[in-house]
Order: sequence, then C-alpha cells, then structure tokens
Amino acid sequence: MLQIIRLLQLINELNKNDFVSSKDLASKLETSRRTVMRDIQVLKDAGCSIKSDRNGYFLESKEKSQFSLSLSGEEKFTIIAGLQMLYDTKDPSLQIISARLVEKLFGGDFMSDFLKTPSLLKESTIEPNTSKIVRRIRAAVDNRKVIKFRYLKPGEISKPKLRKANPLAVFFRRHAYYMIAFCHKRNQIRMFRVSRICDLIMTRETFKSTDFNLNDFLEPAFELNPSGQISEVELRFTPKVAPFIGELIWHPSQRISKNSDGSVTLMMKVAINEELARWVLSYGSECTIVSPVLLIDIVKNHLYSLKQYYNI
Repeated sequence: MLQIIRLLQLINELNKNDFVSSKDLASKLETSRRTVMRDIQVLKDAGCSIKSDRNGYFLESKEKSQFSLSLSGEEKFTIIAGLQMLYDTKDPSLQIISARLVEKLFGGDFMSDFLKTPSLLKESTIEPNTSKIVRRIRAAVDNRKVIKFRYLKPGEISKPKLRKANPLAVFFRRHAYYMIAFCHKRNQIRMFRVSRICDLIMTRETFKSTDFNLNDFLEPAFELNPSGQISEVELRFTPKVAPFIGELIWHPSQRISKNSDGSVTLMMKVAINEELARWVLSYGSECTIVSPVLLIDIVKNHLYSLKQYYNI
C-alpha cells in the first residue's frame, strides 16, 4: 500500500516538473534515492514512458502520463476492501490517503459509496507538523534509517531532550499517533507519542532489519500500554452493565461467563498497570476486581487519593 502511494506521488511530481533529479524526488517523497530509482523502474515496467538525462528524470509524453491499471472485478474488490480497512482504522492520515486512492483509481462517482462518513475526512483534522513527522517516521521504518528527535515526556516542563532511535513502527490508536522504536539512550524498545516529538530528522545511518512484530508487542496491553506484570485478571460486572460487557471484545485473551444473578465475569491475561486500573475505575461500583491483588492495590491507592476531594 505504501508503495502505491509513493508511485502516485512520483507520477504527480514528474507531471509538475520538466526535469527532476532522484535527490529532489527523494526529498519531496521523504524516502531514499534507492527507493525512488526502484519505484521508477516499477512505473517503467507498468508502461510509463520515463526517461532520464543529465538534468534528471522526465516524462517523454505528458499527455500519456496518467498512471492507470487494468483491473478485473475481483482485483478491484480486493483493492477496495483493503482501502476500506485503512479507512476504518480511524487513522486520519490513512483515511485521507485511502479516499484519494479510491478517487484516483475508480473515479469521483465512487466516493459517495466508499465514504460513509465524509465529515471525518478533513485535512484540518491532522496537525500539519504531526502529519509531517508521521510521514518521516514511516519513511524511516521503510528504509531502516536511524532517526534523531527531541522528546518532551509528559509532566516535564524542561526543554525536550534529544533522542536517537531505530524506528520500528508507527500506528494510530485512541485518538493519537504512537511510534515504537529502539531507543539508543535506554537500550530498549520504547513507545513515543508522536505529538510530543519535534525536530525529527532521518539520518544516513541504517540499522539491521529485526523480527519486530507490532501485534506481538502490544498483545499484553489491555489497550495501549504493554508494560507491567502480566497476570490473569478476573472482573465481575453487575447486571446493569453486563449486556454491554458481554457484547464486546475487550482483549484477544478474554473469556466471558454469565452468572445466575445476571452479572458477568470477564477474565483475560493482560499487563497490570495504570491503564487497566483507570478502565476498571470508569465503571465505579458496577465492577468488582476478584483478582489479582496487584490490580486491587492500584485501585485502592486511587480511592484513598480521592478521599481528599470528597467527604467520605
């Protein structure tokens, strides 16, 4: 999918300029010159008449430069299904990209059927700086380039601290972008919130390919935070909220059982941390922690702290 996006951007740049060098293309597309040359060869193989001389690359015939694909009905369905999955991630940048690709590949008339919630698709929903950083991170991940950036940890009032890292993945969850990277300073894989990143640059230094898998990394997390002791959690929910709990998938490891009094018991194996505790607290008296003791203690500490604000 990322290659398709680059190919469309590459054709657009060639259309706009009489000549453009691989260095300029790499800069505009935020990728490497090697990737640009590889993508140009892909376009040539697809029938695009791209030539080159000492001034750079150029399209031999611009009136014939529209990149098109001859697709069967099954192939169109597969592409549309994939783009719909991108759109349904609620990742703003992927929503915009998937909608643009549908319009370019299948025409504007198809857009109304594809976009069930067009109001979500606005450029203004993404901070320009955040969008730029996300693109750079994706390019760095794709080309295995070491990055440098400044990062302000939550709660800190000092200046952002300089970091150096090997980016492994960038994803959108719970209304924000996050980057997973091997931090050179901490010598371990860390999670960074993209909105707290500034002055990010992609260096010329490369790192070796790893077997990192984002799904495996996030598997212990209830939602986003995989840190903490991984334990079997047992929660009991009152009949009032039982239907809501029982109809949703909260975690891949979950097991839900109905009790004779109308309540339900939710069991799952997850990391015990503040993220999980806050979710439990959001149900107030409708949720009781059966185990583990560690989670009970975290919630107790929150309840003790609340006493100073209420007359209990």
